[in-house]
Order: sequence, then C-alpha cells, then structure tokens
Amino acid sequence: MMPNRGIVVVGGSLAGARAVESARRAGFAGKVTLIEAGEHEPYDRPPLSKEYLASEIGTRPPKLLDADAISELDLDLRCGERAVGLDSTAKILRTSNAEYPYERLLVATGASARQLEVPGSDLRGIHYLRSLDDAISLRASIGAARRAVVVGAGFIGMEVASSLLSLGLAVTVLERESTVFPSLGTDLGDAAARRLTQAGGILEVGVVVDGFAGVRDLAGVLLSDGRVLKADIAVVGVGATPNIAWLAESGVATENGVVCSATLESNVPGVYAAGDVANWPSRRFGERIRVEHWTNAVMQGVTAGHNLAGKANQMEFDDVPYFWSDFLGTRIQVAGRLNKWDECRQVASDETGHVNVFAFDGRIVAVAALDARRHFSRSRRLIGEKVASLTELPR
Repeated sequence: MMPNRGIVVVGGSLAGARAVESARRAGFAGKVTLIEAGEHEPYDRPPLSKEYLASEIGTRPPKLLDADAISELDLDLRCGERAVGLDSTAKILRTSNAEYPYERLLVATGASARQLEVPGSDLRGIHYLRSLDDAISLRASIGAARRAVVVGAGFIGMEVASSLLSLGLAVTVLERESTVFPSLGTDLGDAAARRLTQAGGILEVGVVVDGFAGVRDLAGVLLSDGRVLKADIAVVGVGATPNIAWLAESGVATENGVVCSATLESNVPGVYAAGDVANWPSRRFGERIRVEHWTNAVMQGVTAGHNLAGKANQMEFDDVPYFWSDFLGTRIQVAGRLNKWDECRQVASDETGHVNVFAFDGRIVAVAALDARRHFSRSRRLIGEKVASLTELPR
C-alpha cells in the first residue's frame, strides 16, 4: 500500500506555522503534518525576553496556532518529536518516535543559542534564552536572585536586562565590543547604552568572560582582566547557530543553514527551508543571507507555504530584512543589511531619537533608528538607491 504522503513541516516555529496557513490558503487539500521537538504547542517567541519574563509565573506566551486554528487547518500536530534524519531518496522523515513519508517537506527548525564554552559553564544559574522551557527556567531562578550578569549586549541581552531591571534586580551587562550594538554606529549604540545606565543598569564594554565561579550554583563571573563579578544568575546571549545537524546524511546542502534558492527550495527537489535556518540568495543585496528575525520568518513562511502547495507559479523571496527591539521604553528599528558598510550618516536627530543611514560601495544598504518611528518609515524607502555620498542626503 502506498504511504499517505503530503506536506511535512519540521519545526513548530513561526515560519512553520505561517507555512501551514499559507499552504492551505494556496489550496492544498492533502495531509499536512507539523513536527515540533518541544512539548509545547507552537508559540510566539519575542515575548520570552520581554513581557513573559517580566510577567507573573504561570503566564504563557501567545500561541501561534490555537485549538480552533489546528482544527480549521486540518493539521496533524505532533509535539515532543525531534527530527533525527531525512531519507530524501525515499522521501521519509525520521523522528525520535516515528517515520513520516512526505511529498514535500519544509525545514523550519530554527536556531539554537550559541554556548559559551568556558570553565564553570555547567553551574546552576547560567541561562540561555531561545525557547519557552529556557524562559521558564530563567523565570524560576529570578525569585531568589538579587544580582544578575547579562553576557552580550545584543538585542536579546538588552531586552533581558530591561526585564530584569523592571523586576528589581541589580544588572550588569557585559559586551566584548566597544559599545552596545556596534553595527548600528557609535551614536545609536551610545544612546542605547545611556538608556541602560539611566535605568540603573551597569554596562561594561571591551570585556571578555573567562569563566564562571561557584561550587554547584553560580557565584560570580570571571573576567579576562582578573576581576570577579558577583552574580546569582547569568544570562548569556552571544548569538545562535542553525539547527541542521539532523540533515547531515540527507543530501540536503547545508552551509550556515540550509542552502536554498530564491524559491526557498534546497538542492533536493521538494525540500524547502524557511526562517532562521534558511540561507537564501538575495539579488537585492548580491549575497546569500540568513536572517534570525520575526518578520523574516513570517514572510518566508508565507512564501514557502505557497510553494509547498505545489503551485506551478513558484514564488521567489527577496524581502528587505526588517526587525525591531523594545527595551527600557526604547524602540530600535533596523531595515536592510548591516553586515558590511563603508559610510554612515545621521539623517535625523532630536532630544529623543536618531536615524542613521548606511551605504556600501555607493549604494544604501540599511537604515537604523532609535525612538524615531516616523523618520525611520521615510528613510527606509532609500534602501537600494545609488548615491555618490551620503552627504547628498538631506537632514
């Protein structure tokens, strides 16, 4: 008997959930199975470092697919099953519990927190934040804590610091670079740093963590200059790596994620990728891109779902990356690519906000703003324009 094949989505992520909805909107009427490694039904992750962390214990972040949506989508949701292998010739996904035949498959397994491999990193009280279980563990540790150290002054680090300060903890943020958000330009980074210190946080830049001190529980953070910062808890936010190890013998090409085409299809026909795990070619920026942000996951999920439905008119994805971050009553917005730029100019500034425009090789590649939503909306339209110099732009 032929197996009942259909669409299999691996990962109950934002991209995975939106892909399921998009496939149904595109008219796919066959079987759709969503495999999620965690025990929780798909949920929205941005609140984990903000609203959820600062909320009462027992609160849960919003679900991406509630019971009504699962029923309406006729979705076979399997939680607590981790993908362990893919036979792309036989078109079978292997999980920790079962095997699933598929006609088309989406890899939406996201990324995992990069671990800080230093002595003492196994002490209780050291936390990473990528999942609801991570957030539950961190939230439970906060009750008895008085002093917290946040390693990494990126967006997750600053959001966590903001939440911990609101809960009354003494918070020190450590950053190995010379300022907060160095890719945004020194003026925006310095402005964000001032927000932190004005809220009572301590910021130390240009420092490296050499290890953690304690017996079973964390007692301090060891710095490369020989100092020890006392700490009851530490939250490490030093980046993420795509979850692709399970694809090692599948034939699917991987390099900094799943290597896919503009339609988000991998080198293996019928296998697509979306969200944090997708490495796709952008004609707009002339390079391959892997983006770990909410809006990218949404829009790639929509594109991948349409293509998973088997439509002849396969959609291509080439959106401008966009994300925002809220912390300490401040909003940072970024559109475009900040991985390389050779010119930066502030085009709007007042007592509350700033907007920077970035160019590389004579073309505007990104716009970043701090508390300047109206100016940001105007300036982001410049992305892609050719300029002899950013001095041409009016302030």
